[in-house]
Amino acid sequence: MRQAILSDIHGNLEALHQVLRRVEREKCDRILCLGDCVGYGPFPSECVDLLYRSCTVVLAGNHDYGLLGWTSTESFNEFARRALRVSAPLMTEQTLEQLRNSPLTWQDAKVFCVHATPLDPESWHYLLSIYDADIQWNVFSQSLGFFGHTHTPMAICQTAQRHTVQRTAADLQLQPGERYLLNVGSVGQPRDGNPDACFVVHDVDEQRVRWVRVPYDIDATQRAMQQLRIPEFLIRRLTFGH
Repeated sequence: MRQAILSDIHGNLEALHQVLRRVEREKCDRILCLGDCVGYGPFPSECVDLLYRSCTVVLAGNHDYGLLGWTSTESFNEFARRALRVSAPLMTEQTLEQLRNSPLTWQDAKVFCVHATPLDPESWHYLLSIYDADIQWNVFSQSLGFFGHTHTPMAICQTAQRHTVQRTAADLQLQPGERYLLNVGSVGQPRDGNPDACFVVHDVDEQRVRWVRVPYDIDATQRAMQQLRIPEFLIRRLTFGH
């Protein structure tokens, strides 16, 4: 079985369309979305609708909760708060209800999925380093945990000797006896210096995880953002992927 895991779409419909086309070419059996469907981008409602039609599961992220008023946006920067104010009236009652029904975590026998961190997922902590990962391993039992939130691909491994180390987030062969926390990157607003949309393909049978980059029409997304008067900083950053 092959599954696609994507996160942090942030209303970027053009990027999402291209990613879903690539997922189809990758012949994935299912798609898991780790949240932050809305915020920043110009098509929040359309992205929520498409994700719910395409994915096996759609989790909630902090921007989704922020738009619903379920989490405080005081910790958001001013650009993020302004973008959410733009997004809110663009939502339909159906897509709002879909967001309300999005769980914080999802798991099966092989993988654990969350937007931010396995421990206390609704606090929206950032998992940025091996030191942040140390307190996460005991929260889930599976060998593989997927997360998003930081928009930056990352591979953290707990070795068979229970040491936490960092691996290269590119093409990762999973090893028996090891456990992994893997950040799948961002579809709609990458922040690792590469503007191409990012997601992960997990081949369960081959025990392999690949980070896949997909170009999309950034100009089209930026024009739509300008029409909605979304902050210029958010528009420019798509060009550079940071």
